Amino acid sequence: MRALQGCTVDFDSQLEVCRCFDAAGACIRLETNSSDIVEHFSRQFSASDLRPGFTFQVRVHNHPNDLQLGAPRFFGIDQYAGALFGDTDFLSFDLLQNSGLGFFSFVTASDDQLWRRTILPTALGLIGPQLGVIPIHCAALQVGGRGVLISGLSGAGKSTLAAALAEAGMGLVSDDWAFASDDDGLRIAGMAAPLKLMPDAARFFPRLANYSPRTTLNGEIAYEVEAAELFGGQPVRECKPQVLLLLERGGRECHFSKVGSEEALAQLYASLEPAPKALKESERNRERVLRAISRLSWWRFVCGGTPQEAAQAVIEFLSREVAA
Repeated sequence: MRALQGCTVDFDSQLEVCRCFDAAGACIRLETNSSDIVEHFSRQFSASDLRPGFTFQVRVHNHPNDLQLGAPRFFGIDQYAGALFGDTDFLSFDLLQNSGLGFFSFVTASDDQLWRRTILPTALGLIGPQLGVIPIHCAALQVGGRGVLISGLSGAGKSTLAAALAEAGMGLVSDDWAFASDDDGLRIAGMAAPLKLMPDAARFFPRLANYSPRTTLNGEIAYEVEAAELFGGQPVRECKPQVLLLLERGGRECHFSKVGSEEALAQLYASLEPAPKALKESERNRERVLRAISRLSWWRFVCGGTPQEAAQAVIEFLSREVAA
């Protein structure tokens, strides 16, 4: 038994619940003393009967429920990585040993939004590359059973375009960060996170008047809303992409031009943090998955006008490109 800033946790106690989950292509064994934690994993990931590649122990402690959490603070050295949430809650991983520890208060353990929007994406982003699941800075959508990725610099309008495409009926997998794996063909998975739209998006999406912008974890003021709630339809967990659009703002009209695979690969690498030298498997996995993404049909999409006009141009383009 150990005390930590006013809370008590028994690190030697048995974790009664053990389940295996398919986390965007990686099999993770969860061991925990909390049914709430099992529920969070079950809402995000499907059950798996494969041999787990990673063991994640999550303990819930008895810290008072008035704990105030801030934005996650990340740390890492060699094979060790993790994130701190407030004063006592944390994730800690030994990536070479494929094992991790989570330590959370009862109030954190019961907060579904926090787990869905922050904790589980953070955990998968840290452990995923070692297991062949690579976080990529792309929006991902699906239409007619086919997937499209939208890449671009921060501020290029990925989320706004993704929202307009969802409004037009496409299935939204992710509007910002997605997870790519290539064990059985290229697969892109999302984390069912909400759309994040800047306040000026309200002039293009009148339904946002029913919501209020708030301060997000990275300090921005933005709307965070469910695409299915805003536009209807069902969320899509994953897709198999065929096309990647490199989004740029400019001009008054929309046009498309082909992008070579080497330029495509350079764009992908530019958005990623380098892997620590100790994690050679992460580097090999990332190279393999990014090469698979670079073999997609890549197009530069320069757009002007409203998000709805850009979305219509994308839909017309996909009807030609994907069908060809």
